[in-house]
Amino acid sequence: MYIFIICYVFMNFFLQNRLMLPTLPKPLGDMGYMDLRDLSVTLVRNEHGGFKRRIGWGKPDTKPVWWPSHVPWTSRGVQSGVSTDQMRDLIRACYHHHQQALEVS
Repeated sequence: MYIFIICYVFMNFFLQNRLMLPTLPKPLGDMGYMDLRDLSVTLVRNEHGGFKRRIGWGKPDTKPVWWPSHVPWTSRGVQSGVSTDQMRDLIRACYHHHQQALEVS
């Protein structure tokens, strides 16, 4: 029974801290503003359990740990004040944080 509890706790911790990120539809450098924005919102939404309304854009306590410091964390999300290069940086940071490669489908 002791081994079962250890395995359960380990798997629960592993699954909660490991996020399965989507494969990219095309290379990151070829993605346009709208594609990058949609992917950025999806990554942040997945980080917060998959619920868009729980993101809390602009609130310091809801900012993902992988969010780059040079990218503004505003109440409007990635809709304004964020360039395409900054969105590429935050996507790379998310994939790097979760130790997943930027794979193209």
